[in-house]
Amino acid sequence: MDIKTYSSELDESAAAKIPWFESWREDIAVFLAPSDFINSNQQRFKRAVTDVLGQNTKQYSPHITAKLLIRYCLEKIESNGEYSDLYGETTRGLNVKGALPAASTGKGTACDLVCVCIATLRAAGIPARPV
Repeated sequence: MDIKTYSSELDESAAAKIPWFESWREDIAVFLAPSDFINSNQQRFKRAVTDVLGQNTKQYSPHITAKLLIRYCLEKIESNGEYSDLYGETTRGLNVKGALPAASTGKGTACDLVCVCIATLRAAGIPARPV
C-alpha cells in the first residue's frame, strides 16, 4: 500500500508581519459567518476573544492572534480525541455536537474542538473553516 504524506513550513517571522486586511474577498469572507455547528456569532466566542486579547483585538497580526486564540481553545476544551461515531466496528459518520455545546461544557470530541477553534477565530475576524 502506498501512502502519501505532506508537510508544510511557515516562516513565523514573515507570517507575524502580515497585517490585518481592511476587508476580505467575498470568497473568503464567507468563512467569517456562522455555519452548521459553528455558532461564531454567540457572545461566548466574542467574550473568549476579549478574554485573550483584551479590548484591542487587533493589537497583534492575524497570525499571532490565531495562535493565541487556538492555544486558549486547546486549554479550555477537553477533547476525547475521537472524530467518528462508531457502531460496533463500523464508522457511521463524524461525532460532532458543535462549538456551543463544547464551549458550554468544556468537553467534546476532536470535531467539537475544531468547531470551537473556528468559531473563536471567526469571532475575532479571522476567516476559518474545517479542513
